[in-house]
Formats: sequence, structure tokens, C-alpha cells
Amino acid sequence: MRRIDLTLAAACLALAASGCAASAPAERTAPPDAFAPAGADSLVAAQYERVFMETRGRLMREIDPGSPTKLDRTTLLEIESIVEIAEETYLQGNILLAIELLTEAEMLLRQTP
Repeated sequence: MRRIDLTLAAACLALAASGCAASAPAERTAPPDAFAPAGADSLVAAQYERVFMETRGRLMREIDPGSPTKLDRTTLLEIESIVEIAEETYLQGNILLAIELLTEAEMLLRQTP
């Protein structure tokens, strides 16, 4: 009699567990541009980070207030703003968008007046 009760309890427990497992999983959707590297992509992520850091450093050296430049103050402020937005984007984990922003700032810096 006790064996039947245990079997019945085990069957109910298994049924309850399978019912929980059959429910829909929690949705975890990332934005389409989000960059979330997998384990195999860690080398690629490190390269993207290096590109970001080098480009940011180069831009910061060129727009430094002490360095001579032919650009007007408005253009320099625009470039500084783009670099700040790129930094925020990088810190939020979207490295590719941050690199694109820095590329845009670099093109703006290189344009001939």
C-alpha cells in the first residue's frame, strides 16, 4: 500500500515538473544591433575593442584644445559630442555602433573646410 502511494506521488511530481517545463520560456530578445560576443567570438570582440580604443585615442589627441587645428569651434564641439555618444554606446555594450560613430567623427574631422 505504501509503495502505491509513493509511486502515485512520484508520478504526480513528474507530471507537475513536466507541466512547468512545457510552459513557454521567458523571452530574451536582444535588439538587432546589440553586440553580444559568444565564447568563440571573444577574439573578434577584443579586436573591436582595440579598434575602438585606438580610434578614440587618435580623435581625442587631434581635438585636444592645445593642438592646432583648422576647424572652427562648432565643428570641434560636434566631434566631441559624437565621441561622447560613442563612449556611452561602448559602455552600454554596443561596440559596433560605437565604432561607426567614431568613424563618422573621424570623417568629420578629416573633411576639408
